[in-house]
Amino acid sequence: MNGTSGKCIPKAFLSVALILFLWGCGEKIQPGNKSAASAPAVKARTAVAEMSGQAVVHEAVGTVTARTKAVLSAKIMGTVTAVHVRESDRVTEGQLLIEIDPRTVSAHRKQAEAGLSEARKAYEAAVAARDSAASMAELAKATYDRYVNLMKNESASRQEFDEVAARHRQAEAGLNQAKAMVEAVSEKVRQAEAAVAASRVMDGDSHITAPYEGVITQRFVDPGSLAAPGSPLLAIRAVSGHRVDLILPEHLTPLVKPGLSVVLTIPALSQPKITGTVMTIVPFSDPASRSFVAQVDIPAVAGLQEGQYAKGRVEIGNAERLMVPVNALIQRGQLTGVYWIDPEQKARFRLVRTGSIEGSDIEILSGLKPGDRYILEPNAQIVDGALVEGLS
Repeated sequence: MNGTSGKCIPKAFLSVALILFLWGCGEKIQPGNKSAASAPAVKARTAVAEMSGQAVVHEAVGTVTARTKAVLSAKIMGTVTAVHVRESDRVTEGQLLIEIDPRTVSAHRKQAEAGLSEARKAYEAAVAARDSAASMAELAKATYDRYVNLMKNESASRQEFDEVAARHRQAEAGLNQAKAMVEAVSEKVRQAEAAVAASRVMDGDSHITAPYEGVITQRFVDPGSLAAPGSPLLAIRAVSGHRVDLILPEHLTPLVKPGLSVVLTIPALSQPKITGTVMTIVPFSDPASRSFVAQVDIPAVAGLQEGQYAKGRVEIGNAERLMVPVNALIQRGQLTGVYWIDPEQKARFRLVRTGSIEGSDIEILSGLKPGDRYILEPNAQIVDGALVEGLS
């Protein structure tokens, strides 16, 4: 070594000393990302949670049914000879649907006509007997009056007078009996005439016709079936319109009245919503489900069919509710929340419990209170603890 080599400082030593100096003089740098507090403020639109008057809506389910429908039944006994329609056939008012063998009806009519003929003959005989009894009573009365005068002049014996008086009373009784007979037979004539009229009406009962324009929904008989009074033959519904029978809980009975508007949704239709009107409240509650039926009249819509599923939204009043836009909600797995702005203007994720949706707003049941400020449309730049610069 020469004389100057001992005074020289190695370069490696100088590098290590410089690093240690800088580490001691500067701030301590932690590993990881910068904290939200050190990040610049994020601009976002905010709003204040407020209570607002909202309609209280009850959602109910129902079934589409025909406004007018009927089950056509037989009125007479007989064999079905012809059925001219099938299910889904459209029929017009008065169209012939079913024919029943008319021989039984013809036999009843002939029997009724024969009874009427006999009753009329009996009436004629009773009238003749009454007229004869009237003549005899008139003669007996004249003889009696004459003998009364003879008795005054003592020109007739008491026995002769008693015999004449007895014949007079007998003739009067016979006349009264003949009149009663005429009344009785006259009533039988009226009954026989009614039986004939009924049998003639039954002639039409052998031909079953459509009571109105409609569609056949069920067919219960075929040719050869025996029809009996009261037995169903066909089911028909009118094409004049439909209604929805909504099932509602019985505690809503005082609130649901005829004339109330109902917004209906029928999933089977392309038209999303239909507005109907409550026409009738069925005056009966189901004891098993504690519910009642409201019949909602609906306008004609293409594709409506009896039996379709329907949902109805019934407004039953108004209430103050805390509503926020749906876009303010944040979904984190199964959790729902909003970004609440704390007093330090920092975003804090807060869990909320939601209620019903009304248009673009949703009800907040818990998690926010009136006066809380929240972010309207949170984006990916906003994280928990971020400083928020609110926009109007």
